[in-house]
Amino acid sequence: MRYTEYHAGKAVIKDRKLLPGAMEKLAAYENTGLTPGQIMELKERDTEKAPEIHKNKRSSVYTCPSCNLVLINKDENGWFCGQHYKFCPDCGQRLKWED
Repeated sequence: MRYTEYHAGKAVIKDRKLLPGAMEKLAAYENTGLTPGQIMELKERDTEKAPEIHKNKRSSVYTCPSCNLVLINKDENGWFCGQHYKFCPDCGQRLKWED
C-alpha cells in the first residue's frame, strides 16, 4: 500500500488516518540502515536477467549481465565448464537461464 502522493512536487500523506501505518513503514525502512539508492540496487540485482552469450567460431561464453563474470564456457562439441548458477557468485545478480 502506498501512503503518499505528490502535490506540487512534494510528497504528502494521502489520508491522515493512514499516518500511524506510514510511520511504522518508515521506521521499518530506517531500521534497515539502507539508502533509497541501495534499496533500488538490491531490487535491480534481484530481478532475473539472462546471461549474455558471446559466440565465436569455436565456443560460446556465457557471462553475468551485470559484472561480466564468465559463468560457462561451451565449445563447439557441446562440452562446457562452469555452472548454471541461480545467482552470480561475484556480484549476486539473479540469473535466468533458458530451458
